[in-house]
Amino acid sequence: MTTSVFYGAEKRLVDFISDEGAGNGPLTVKQLYDNLNTAIDTGVTLVQQINNSATSTNPNATFTNTPTNGNAMIAILCRAADNVASTGPAGWVQLTAQGSAGSRRLEIWWKRAGASEAKLHTWTNATSALWDLTMIEYGGIAATIDPVVVIGATNVTTNTTTTFAQSGFLSTICAVATGGAVTNFTNTGTNIETVTDLPFTTTGRFRAMNLDPWTNRESGQTNTISWTTSRAFTRAQVGWNPGTLDNDGTNLDNYVGNQTQTSQTIGAQMGFRFDTSALPNNDTIDTATISIRTGPSAGSVWPANSAVNAYSLAAASITASNSNTRAVWKKPSELAALTKVASRAAGASTSAGTVYTWTSESAFTGQVNKTGDTTILIATADQQAGTYRATGEFCALDPTAANHYLTVVHSPPVSTVTATVTVTPTVSDIVAYLRTIAATLTVTPVIATVIAYLRTITADLAVTPTITTVQAYLRTIATTLTATPAVAAAVTVLRTITATLTGTGSITATFQPFSAQVARIVRLAGRSTLKLTQIVTARLGGRSTIRAPKE
Repeated sequence: MTTSVFYGAEKRLVDFISDEGAGNGPLTVKQLYDNLNTAIDTGVTLVQQINNSATSTNPNATFTNTPTNGNAMIAILCRAADNVASTGPAGWVQLTAQGSAGSRRLEIWWKRAGASEAKLHTWTNATSALWDLTMIEYGGIAATIDPVVVIGATNVTTNTTTTFAQSGFLSTICAVATGGAVTNFTNTGTNIETVTDLPFTTTGRFRAMNLDPWTNRESGQTNTISWTTSRAFTRAQVGWNPGTLDNDGTNLDNYVGNQTQTSQTIGAQMGFRFDTSALPNNDTIDTATISIRTGPSAGSVWPANSAVNAYSLAAASITASNSNTRAVWKKPSELAALTKVASRAAGASTSAGTVYTWTSESAFTGQVNKTGDTTILIATADQQAGTYRATGEFCALDPTAANHYLTVVHSPPVSTVTATVTVTPTVSDIVAYLRTIAATLTVTPVIATVIAYLRTITADLAVTPTITTVQAYLRTIATTLTATPAVAAAVTVLRTITATLTGTGSITATFQPFSAQVARIVRLAGRSTLKLTQIVTARLGGRSTIRAPKE
């Protein structure tokens, strides 16, 4: 047997609760698990958008369709000539606002649509000026969670580009208001699934874009939103998470599991990749164990009520890509469909910065990939069950991939003895063995006792093995046998003497046929009778004599 150790080649943490922009997102652990399919697969959907612009007081706009009860409504209000704040309609909440005196103002508002939501919404501003108002209705998970501020409204001096963070969010809206002459407003990044240019009338002054990132994008990816202007501007960004937080610093813990049901910080799972391609293809995997190092912080935690499990990803890549395939984070039904390969019990004693070898499942050996990568997903039993608790059930793991390792014990193929063996093994005790002696056998073996033993000796066997005990033995001697075995005793033997027998044994009287003119003597003892029946002629040749007694 050979023991091989493979250190982590890659690690990826995906947290669908925590948001990188504001530190805490609007989605709680309970909301995530109560709305899994919508939160993870559907995300935020843009339902409708409308724009209106005028030079007047009281900016307003009217939706084409009545907003759906529970959906989120976003309003982007821009002013061109001043920095006078507006008052929102009933129920609308201002997320962020900023401006520059005598030049521009940017405000972003939101409201949860009611059961009979109005189409027309009017802001109050007594100062007449050029305004441009865009309203958007969002569904999907936006009907459950509230939007947050990603980048607060900020004044920026002369600049031609700005960068909007996209990691950690399902969908975001970025908006700019300039002092004039925006000629090109485009997305130049590649980490966004779709980009929707939101409608503005005064496109030379105001622009907004809806950015919908891929769910499997790399944490920390950003998209650069560029435009050409020679004027200062005001920018802002709002949106919805969950996202893909990934703290890879050497002094940071990577938390896996669920925080409390009301928490907005931890709902994470972690993937590991081990390059096991060096294993010989023909070797048998005898055992496989995974060893995980806890986080470096003092008082490293471990869930008290939920085991932490390792699942096989069947060599699937854990690397983020611009796609909606969630390579790492899995829903309860998806976790249940994976093969669990190892686990560490709830409440296990844990110290910071310590390596612990987990308990392997029997299925682990079959999940080791001898031709490429072996990929593993770390998640809690609560996450597989879709359970959330009043207590936080999560563990702290080391963020460095190479601090975790996979140990594989493997053996080369075992040699097989073929059927061409030339030596017949000695059998000391045989039960239920039927033996057949082939017709070409030249020597009859001595058989003492046979116990119903079925044994076949092939015709080309050179040496007959000795069998010590035989009972109830059926023996067949072929007609070609050249030596007759000795029979010690015979009972009721029927003997036939054929017509060609040349000698008659055990006959007292002597009979010599009269032929060939040979002298013959017939002697009759006393009181003997020579009886000739019918017509008989007795011829005596030369020197023949019949002697009879004196009677």
